[in-house]
Amino acid sequence: MFKRNSKLTQPQNTTIKMWRYMSSEKLKELLEIEGLFFRRLSKFNDRFEGILTDQSKDHLFKWALDIHNGNINAARGFVNANDEHRNNFHINCWHMNNIESYLMWKCYAQMGAAIQTTYERLTASFESCDEVIEGTKIEYIDYDRERIELGNVYYPVKYKSHYYADEKEYRLIFWEVSEANNKFRVDDDEIIIKADLNMLIEKIHLNPLLSEQKKIETLLEEKGLIDRLIESGISKHEKM
Repeated sequence: MFKRNSKLTQPQNTTIKMWRYMSSEKLKELLEIEGLFFRRLSKFNDRFEGILTDQSKDHLFKWALDIHNGNINAARGFVNANDEHRNNFHINCWHMNNIESYLMWKCYAQMGAAIQTTYERLTASFESCDEVIEGTKIEYIDYDRERIELGNVYYPVKYKSHYYADEKEYRLIFWEVSEANNKFRVDDDEIIIKADLNMLIEKIHLNPLLSEQKKIETLLEEKGLIDRLIESGISKHEKM
């Protein structure tokens, strides 16, 4: 099920379009397993994912130094342990935009596909899954100059460097050590969360140069989703 968390930020417009750009192989896997892949946050390419900014760490260090009676090693250990929390989060990323994004096609699905949905449909697609899924709009900040708020394990997860602001990311979150989720065994850096594809998928945009289009069309026929298939609007202007 999807659960709203007061520490996380949701879109004001619940009908805003959400996009997941992916390779054809990832799309086939999604259709076959009827679920989404969530990747461990610490394995993302951006090494700052899920950690505090330097200013936040300095502030936390001073606080930890005080409660540890001036023990520098204990205070440093407390700050370092804070970054380890990101190992317990698995993430699935979506792009918020009411139109297709040429940049997202180029970066993530040049010869692939894009799933189009809305915030309402995305969150409702987890209604029958056993795991508790949460989500947040990403807030983009300057990691060299700004501070991430302290006091909750979720706070570092909802921030990202301002260099990635074009991604306009909405982030689905699976926190594996939460009371609701700690009964599920997680051994891998990527896990599968089941989703209702009929609810999740509003449209599927395919690159017209996709070599495996027939295989995907066959899968969509089997899943009763062939009517959701359309050609990318951007492809009418440029062959990607």
